[in-house]
Amino acid sequence: MDLVALTGLWEVKPVGVIALVISLAALWLALRS
Repeated sequence: MDLVALTGLWEVKPVGVIALVISLAALWLALRS
C-alpha cells in the first residue's frame, strides 16, 4: 500500500476511505481476540 496512492484514491473515491476504515476496524478486532 502506497500512501500517495491512498491519498489519490481518497481524492477520487471517498469509498476508498470507508474501505480503509473497515480494514482498520477488522484488524483491530483481530488483534483484540
